[in-house]
Amino acid sequence: MTFGPDAVIACPSCGAPERVFTLRTSNNFFDSYWTDGYASRPCAWAQPELTRCHACGRFYWLEDAPVLGRMPERGRKRWFLDVDGIQEEEEPREAVPEAWEKAPQVTRCGVEALLEALAAGVADTEEREILLRTQVLWISNHKNRNPRRKRDRQKTPQARKNMVALLALHRVSICRGMGPRRCRRIPPRLPSA
Repeated sequence: MTFGPDAVIACPSCGAPERVFTLRTSNNFFDSYWTDGYASRPCAWAQPELTRCHACGRFYWLEDAPVLGRMPERGRKRWFLDVDGIQEEEEPREAVPEAWEKAPQVTRCGVEALLEALAAGVADTEEREILLRTQVLWISNHKNRNPRRKRDRQKTPQARKNMVALLALHRVSICRGMGPRRCRRIPPRLPSA
């Protein structure tokens, strides 16, 4: 995995610039796939879909943020032989606005931030809500992914509520494609936990 130049985006609410990493190359060596759908990919990082602005504190989707540009790559180094020995010289880099240089990197949201975003209604489509709720499920399952650690089967009340809401969303999306007759066979409610 090699990183490319950072992309610079603007917060849709306040316009503050933030930097997002890009990948030049990646691979699937050492990937681990889990039964809950999570893929641990140490050699192919994924950008966060949702982040919180460092300036105004509002949530926004990276795909909705306007792209201001890309940070220029570092200048190439070249070595040459001089009277004083081997010399190193670096080509100058393109000039960029100072705000881009000082812009913070976007960060991935944790469970509390994702649940706060869901409560605030940031997930404006069903697909986005499923995505956020699935990420909450994956993060709550991370503590059981280490084989050396004692497994903790207990779910927090927040994680249980999230799983029930996620199941209801999947039931609605499945029924939408099945038709009313076949959908009646799916139980309408879960047994209480």
